[in-house]
Amino acid sequence: MSQKSPKKSSNYGTDVSFADVSLNQADKDAFSNWMSGVKEDYEDWLEAAINDSYRISFKFDYNNNCVSCVFTQQDNKHVNSGLVIISRSDNPVEAFWLTVYKVWVLFEGQRLPVREDSASWG
Repeated sequence: MSQKSPKKSSNYGTDVSFADVSLNQADKDAFSNWMSGVKEDYEDWLEAAINDSYRISFKFDYNNNCVSCVFTQQDNKHVNSGLVIISRSDNPVEAFWLTVYKVWVLFEGQRLPVREDSASWG
């Protein structure tokens, strides 16, 4: 009788978490100021995100009547491994910039928090 080798699991099994980072109205000015300095570099930032192993997708979000930009990270050695990072806006380019801002400005070099991480207070 031959032994079956264990089925190789995908990087997205039960270990997927959604990042819990939402910008509020008070953050809007800081984000807008930052975006105004980088918006001409869209292609460079897109390439940087892809080179950092992020999968990027855009979709119209019917529930919220907006566009979502989603970064997912499947590199097990990456600080944001297993995270789904979602940003929403009324246009896809701004949704992309919001996601970049969360990853490379608000939490540069750090794992983005998930709901379980921030549920103990506030």
